[in-house]
Amino acid sequence: MNEAYFALGSIWLNSLKKVMDEKINTVYIADVGLTKETREYLSLSWDKIEFIDTTTHAVPYRIHDNDWKNAVSEKTRKLLKICNDTNYPIVMMDSDQYIEKDFSEEIYDNCDIQLCKVADEDKPLNQDGYDLGHIGSWFVIHNDKGKAFLKKWIERMWIIEGAHVETPALQLTFTENIGNTKWRINHERVVSAPKHHEETKIIHFRSEGEQPVDLLRRIGNVENLPMPILESILNSIRVEGDSFKNTIPPTPHELIADHVAAQRAENKVEKDGKMVDRMKEEKTGIQIK
Repeated sequence: MNEAYFALGSIWLNSLKKVMDEKINTVYIADVGLTKETREYLSLSWDKIEFIDTTTHAVPYRIHDNDWKNAVSEKTRKLLKICNDTNYPIVMMDSDQYIEKDFSEEIYDNCDIQLCKVADEDKPLNQDGYDLGHIGSWFVIHNDKGKAFLKKWIERMWIIEGAHVETPALQLTFTENIGNTKWRINHERVVSAPKHHEETKIIHFRSEGEQPVDLLRRIGNVENLPMPILESILNSIRVEGDSFKNTIPPTPHELIADHVAAQRAENKVEKDGKMVDRMKEEKTGIQIK
């Protein structure tokens, strides 16, 4: 986590504590650019948080730039550092998520690793030609055999070319070692859902391309987000400090509507004497059940 992801990370931590507090021993956070004050604040908010120092201290405000890729690669390297018998099983997840329901039943027995399978209709676009059939936003490691798989995954990341690194390397490592590792699958719509479904337990505010780390736009990208969840997210933001209190409009509908209007205006450019949208597929808001 870094300062650019603090708002998203706070949503994740608040929801994780609320739903899973009694079932978690430790929450390890790889520090890739947090201030001393932020670390102190988060430590006071939950006594189960432990920070792991890294060599990456940049604050990437755009997705898929070099600083962002360095920060992403730290996640797997620091997972390797905490792999031992006293910690297993370990769930690695992204900090731009919201825990809606208890996910303990999604952590299986009798396997070395668990991967998150992406539904064909939800596969993110990959301009570099890599298959993104399994995504790195959810990964469970159960033992030292799983640790060996993780080492190969990290090695693979160093030779991946292009904007995406983590997920293509995971997919290639899985394909190459499918017969050497005992694995089980979780489905994205349950443990890392970019669209809300009835069976969803973890919502993923996934990025789309080289966009800024924009909290409200990320929330607006999630389709079918129920109103109680949206209100819970916004309420958690309101209590994070004075910097948020005076910027949140009174209702979720007004908040998202204002934000979308601003985004659409920002993306308008003049072409042949007409104003057109720079984005080919701009989301227009949240579809609420």
